[in-house]
Amino acid sequence: TGRHDAERAAALLAAYQAVRPLTAAERELLPAMLRAGALRVWLSRLWDVYLPREASMLKAHDPTHFERVLQGRVQHPVRL
Repeated sequence: TGRHDAERAAALLAAYQAVRPLTAAERELLPAMLRAGALRVWLSRLWDVYLPREASMLKAHDPTHFERVLQGRVQHPVRL
């Protein structure tokens, strides 16, 4: 669905921070980085739909999933 899963996110962050704690700046910027990642994937999928490359193995994926993910990240920023 692309919705933020708070329980999984907390588990991922706890495991990561057991190895190297996030700095205050990293914690502050993490929601923006999640939006940036969703934007990057959405744009790359749009690119493949509207400007396809010649490749026998390439199949364009539906970009609407990551459009929804991005909208969710913008409308409901992740709280850490």
